[in-house]
Amino acid sequence: MAALEVRVLRSIAEIEGVRSTWLSWQGVPNSDLDFYLTVITARPEFVRPHVIVLYRDNSPVAMLIGRVERRGLDLRLGYVKLFSPKVTMLAFGYGGFLGSAASDGSDLMIRAVAKCLRDGEANVAFFNHLRADSALYYRIVTHPGLLTHDFFPSLQPHWRLLLPNSTDGLHSGMGRNTRKNHRSQANRLLKAFSGKVRIQCFRAISELDRMIEDIEKIAVGTYQRSLGVGFVNSSEMRRHVYFEAEHGRFRGYILYVDEEPCAFWTGIVYAGTFHGELTGYDPKYADYSPGTFLTMRTLEDFCGKDRDDQITACDFGLGDATYKRSLANQEWLDAAVYLFAPNLRGVSINLVRTPFMAIGAASRRLLGETKLLSRTKTAWRNMVRMKQPT
Repeated sequence: MAALEVRVLRSIAEIEGVRSTWLSWQGVPNSDLDFYLTVITARPEFVRPHVIVLYRDNSPVAMLIGRVERRGLDLRLGYVKLFSPKVTMLAFGYGGFLGSAASDGSDLMIRAVAKCLRDGEANVAFFNHLRADSALYYRIVTHPGLLTHDFFPSLQPHWRLLLPNSTDGLHSGMGRNTRKNHRSQANRLLKAFSGKVRIQCFRAISELDRMIEDIEKIAVGTYQRSLGVGFVNSSEMRRHVYFEAEHGRFRGYILYVDEEPCAFWTGIVYAGTFHGELTGYDPKYADYSPGTFLTMRTLEDFCGKDRDDQITACDFGLGDATYKRSLANQEWLDAAVYLFAPNLRGVSINLVRTPFMAIGAASRRLLGETKLLSRTKTAWRNMVRMKQPT
């Protein structure tokens, strides 16, 4: 068998040379080639491409899609950002591993990342939500180098729902208590606002300005906004939404109560899957569970008699949540993990970061063992939301 070879593509011109292979492998919105070239490269923190391609017999067999960025590395304790040192980061996004590589190929790719760090091209490499059962993740966490190792990779369950062919099939796939709770929550909302509840799906470019304006009305009061995440009416967000709408992939769902927007769910339809991206609800409607109502009605629409046959699955996106666990029928673990450069800057960042990660991990473990984690998260979210200026 021919030997494997690694090449690093550092320019858009070089990337165009593997366009046909990239297009044949891409499977999620984040790894889409045109998304990468149009949206990712327009971000202010972007420096240049960094795509690692694994070849056998001069033919690509796998690639790792990355970019060099100049950005802050947030050091947090819980939801509180303590400080954010500026670093040169080699970032590999979610879904950025394409093709197929056995353990020897994965080892070569991680060696190429380590060489980039040794050569001073970046202070840190970040792998965003790799599958924890992959050979690539195993090679990262077993990479030699005590002072450059990430001792606290973030592991999170990833939830996905294979959609049945009917709404009856959707409901029967849930647990009895889940069905009962959803029915009760829906009835409470519909009774309180009889005849005044509607959902609108936004997908056409001509509708996007109205949608963004209405989502912003909701997002400004969410805990995500207080943390500086979630939906923000920014030039980057608009660029992303318009890009996906131009390609016919964007879906934005808003729940209106008496013509007032109160919950939203946005996502991308890609390769037969609805990839959920951003959610939020107006806290003044919290007693009526508007987010759950919107999610259920949207999933029912996916499965209904007028279903869009493009959509055969729903990926609930990154991060854990109770509603995802109650609805999904597939689960795996994703890992966010770092490698640090073997130089003064990289090692210093790791030495500063590690104690905070250790405290956070110990706190989560203690709270989890005492069953206080979910209540602590809720209280923390409420606290940061109340601090949000109106």
